[in-house]
Amino acid sequence: MENLPKLINPLAGIVLFTANFVPFVNPEVIYHQAYQTELTTPQSYTVLRTLSVVMATVGFLWIWVAIRTTQQIPLLKATFLLVSAFVLGRVVGLLVEGCEQDLTYYELGFDFLVGLLFL
Repeated sequence: MENLPKLINPLAGIVLFTANFVPFVNPEVIYHQAYQTELTTPQSYTVLRTLSVVMATVGFLWIWVAIRTTQQIPLLKATFLLVSAFVLGRVVGLLVEGCEQDLTYYELGFDFLVGLLFL
């Protein structure tokens, strides 16, 4: 149990990096095919690439900090905060945009499973 934060923290960074590097390279793979987001202008591609590369960079930094720090518990708390931000965004999206978002429910399920690791 003592080594669990040493596994969770870099894994969170790996997931965040990977999940955002792929759409940075090809936005249509995730945003259009999975989320049915219409990419109608060059600007829409640029905005999605920008958001993706920023989040991939956060993932890379998360990995870097997780490997270099000896303070895994505070980083684990920060990881929990990061996951909570995703949950908040998804729940607000369901409440504001409507409940007809099947993929969002799967993502929330994943987020809650990850959240169980913090208990």
